[in-house]
Amino acid sequence: MVDNTSKKEKEMEHKNTYSLINIPTTLNQQKNVIVIGIMLFLLFIIVIPFGTFQMTEIKPFLPIFIAWIFFAELITSFLLYSQFLTTGKLPLLLLASSFLYSCLITVPLILTFPGVFSEFGLLGAGKQTAIWLWVFWHGGFPFGLLLYGLTARKKMESMGPKKIRLSILLSVLILSGLLYLIFLLATKYQAALPEIIKQGDYRFLITSGIGPFVWLINLSAFFILAFSFKGRDVLNLWLTVSMFAFFLDVTLTLFAGARYSLGWYAARVNSLLSATVVLSAFVFEMNRLYIQLVRNQNKLRDSECKLKEMNERLKRLSSLDGLTQIANRRSFDETFLKEWKRGNLASTQLSMVLFDIDYFKKYNDHYGHQGGDYCLKVVAAALAESVQRPEDFVARYGGEEFVIILPNTDRKGALYIAERIRQSIEDLRIPHPESTVSDWVTISVGVATCFPGVSRAHKLIADADKALYSAKKEGRNRVKVY
Repeated sequence: MVDNTSKKEKEMEHKNTYSLINIPTTLNQQKNVIVIGIMLFLLFIIVIPFGTFQMTEIKPFLPIFIAWIFFAELITSFLLYSQFLTTGKLPLLLLASSFLYSCLITVPLILTFPGVFSEFGLLGAGKQTAIWLWVFWHGGFPFGLLLYGLTARKKMESMGPKKIRLSILLSVLILSGLLYLIFLLATKYQAALPEIIKQGDYRFLITSGIGPFVWLINLSAFFILAFSFKGRDVLNLWLTVSMFAFFLDVTLTLFAGARYSLGWYAARVNSLLSATVVLSAFVFEMNRLYIQLVRNQNKLRDSECKLKEMNERLKRLSSLDGLTQIANRRSFDETFLKEWKRGNLASTQLSMVLFDIDYFKKYNDHYGHQGGDYCLKVVAAALAESVQRPEDFVARYGGEEFVIILPNTDRKGALYIAERIRQSIEDLRIPHPESTVSDWVTISVGVATCFPGVSRAHKLIADADKALYSAKKEGRNRVKVY
């Protein structure tokens, strides 16, 4: 049951994988393709009347041309195989194989082409070898795209991971075997093939019917791509441009009549464009997706920073008393436990000072809740300002009670601090007509000190509370130590 579920999940991942084949085109991309197509067609119209004009043979041209084609289509096929590896779609396998076929067939073509590495070509090449390899190249590549176009229109299930890898391996092996057979046919068994070129003249390529047949395959592939997909996604949009340039390459080659003519050179330029356009689309989309990824990462980083700030703010708010804006009881409990453990490990004394505003209920009854809140705020602010060390901690303990934790402080030091605070509150001169100990707001203070290692936490709190009770019992507005 688990295995079946995991298989289904993997299949769904393949179906939903983001790839070039499902990236919709933009209006600008469609406009750019139309402009490129018009330019290519206009150049074709301009060149075609002068296509047979014989030009100088440029020796480095063909090796550079083939090298460009080889590497461009090798990289394109690799990227398409990668797309197939992630999506498991059969049409992408056919497309990747077509570009790999177009890439690999250029190797025997350049090695057997007369005048490049030797006068008649290498590897037992004959006079018909190079032209027949051109026929297989310009007939095989569009045939692969034709198969791609026909299968891509159908809804097909994605392959599983194991089947994908096996399919890639088989496609490479089948292509290698096919190219080997083509090479043998064009070299060792070339006598069995019709003669389609004489002294660089292509006219026999047309009159034999082979040239027109190749031309029709290219035209069919172009129409299938153009009218089946209508440029709805990025891959098929630029694939249509590639096929259109390839079709113009074949057309110009047939009209050129001979090698190294103006039409022949123009046809090679179209081949370069055909080999490069899909790769350029990949590079452009990858760059666009990378930029988008960087922007999303920056947004995510900003969001994380904002979220962290908000969490810290919420944490601060959750640890603060809403009225007095000093630490609340929850924060006190956490800090007290932390300081208790620290004192235990360091074997240092820990002191606690507990405060209570004298006759605060009477003050609140006399001045009302707003007056009482004001008094609490002023007293809390004075307490917060009275501590001088960063580790000293002030909190509202509850109601009109406040507490200070004094780490690493002995009884004498805690008593000194408590008395100073008591005096500072009285010096605020907050009127308290209902008090029986002073005309001003005063506080009673209880102090307790211990070594955390030899005592219990709750006992320190209880001792401070007993000291506070003693201060109240003895007349208030005073400090008592337990």
